[in-house]
Amino acid sequence: MRNASKHLAPFALLFAAHAWAGGATLQAAPRAQVGAKLEVRWTGPAGAGDFVSIDAAGSPATEYGPYAYPSAGNPLALQVPDAPGNYEIRYHVGAAGYGVLAKTALVVTDATATLEAPAVVEIGAMVRVSWKGPNNPGDFISIDAAGSDDRVYGNYAYTAQGSPLEVRSPDAPGEYLLRYHLVNSYRVIGGAPLRVGAVGATLTLAERADAGGKLSVAWVGPGKKGDFVSIDAVGAADTSYGNYVYAEQGKSLEIRVPDLPGDYVVRYHLAASYGVIGSAPLRVDPATASLTAPATVTGGSVVEVRWKGPDNSGDFITLVAPSAADRQYGQ
Repeated sequence: MRNASKHLAPFALLFAAHAWAGGATLQAAPRAQVGAKLEVRWTGPAGAGDFVSIDAAGSPATEYGPYAYPSAGNPLALQVPDAPGNYEIRYHVGAAGYGVLAKTALVVTDATATLEAPAVVEIGAMVRVSWKGPNNPGDFISIDAAGSDDRVYGNYAYTAQGSPLEVRSPDAPGEYLLRYHLVNSYRVIGGAPLRVGAVGATLTLAERADAGGKLSVAWVGPGKKGDFVSIDAVGAADTSYGNYVYAEQGKSLEIRVPDLPGDYVVRYHLAASYGVIGSAPLRVDPATASLTAPATVTGGSVVEVRWKGPDNSGDFITLVAPSAADRQYGQ
């Protein structure tokens, strides 16, 4: 894909603007495409605050568009506006009023883009998009809600990544649009419809588990990178989750059971939105332990303790004062 700026008129076709009193000149191609970078050569006083800009034709000196300071070099690279039409490249002095020392006409031509992708994809899928367009620095392609404003966009990828590129589909099914946005205004210059279909997941697990233990969960689902299975409070929002394991770790996962007994739900969450596409109930039973040890021992001696309990990874037995809180522990 060639950058649009390479289609500009050769330097031989550039022309100098009429130099106003004060001594400034401008040279640039007479036509440029929306969103492109335009090379502008200049002469002028280069005073403090002076700038060269692309302005609406006939606009007051105090109204200006994309600009660059002479200190940025010669030639300057100016960002062409995203709206086609008649403009002027102008040299402004930095003094009050931004007086114009020189100007030259510029016609900004429109650009279009074409996008090719599957018409229907699953939620959370990577959508492969082939495209043709201006490929200005910062242009991007996104998957947007149908009918949304140009400045409202969803998951996206920059066109600098090349064609084809990949964009992750939303986690909610529905009708969407693939759209090509210009960088500055987000103006859309091309699109294609995209339907995102529903997808589900099934979870297989025991109905009950002991607090603090390990729960084995087998799953069937999309298995996208970042998807996860978690043990959550009943009625919790999709974005609220408890102990979890990523689905990519295998078709059979082991998740640590919460320490508090009660009713829970095991849920399959999508990576980007945490949307739940499958669930199963879980009853967590209280865990108990029994300890046998001497009633009296000598300070500093080793105490032999016999115990029965769940023996979960990380469980421990400690010696504390009778009033100690659960989270306080000693030897």
